Amino acid sequence: MSRAPRRYLAFRQSVVVRAAVIAAIVGPVLAIINHGDTLLAGELHLSEAVKIIITFLVPYTVSTVSSVFSIREQEALLSQLGDPTPVGSSPSSP
Repeated sequence: MSRAPRRYLAFRQSVVVRAAVIAAIVGPVLAIINHGDTLLAGELHLSEAVKIIITFLVPYTVSTVSSVFSIREQEALLSQLGDPTPVGSSPSSP
């Protein structure tokens, strides 16, 4: 079984959707924790807005990397198990 390149796995629809959902949930929490005082003071400058966007990228990236590692681990396990039925034979009937 050949392994898919990491960059391919990172752009799978299921990985992207999962990472976006995680970023949508965790991102605002991190943004409030890290930048809440600036937001409440109404002192949002361009540099602060960029930092907030980067704050949302953190959970997205963590989720993506975690998903890619998990997929790779599953591929390795499946590769080790192989097909329990040898090629060219049929499973025996009880």
